Amino acid sequence: MKATKLRVKNKTFKKILAIEAYLHVINPWILLTAAMLLAVDIPLFKSMVSLMLLLIGLILLPIKEYRTWLMQQIYLMIAAMKNIKTKEIAWNKQEK
Repeated sequence: MKATKLRVKNKTFKKILAIEAYLHVINPWILLTAAMLLAVDIPLFKSMVSLMLLLIGLILLPIKEYRTWLMQQIYLMIAAMKNIKTKEIAWNKQEK
């Protein structure tokens, strides 16, 4: 997997790009890892805290914003896995 670097001179814009990269690449996997660890923690250690955190996540599902955010994280993970096999180009390079 080859990463491309954007050459940006504006430091503020570079910071925004770094935050966006974190939110779209790393954050969904942190969510999945945390949910899996919480789910494993319940039967192994009889953890009530883990159970409560997962239940809070389920209770929040009727809230539209939370549900939308959760689905977006799932779509980002699916897109990342799909992009490993195929290299889809979202935008073609414009000729100058």
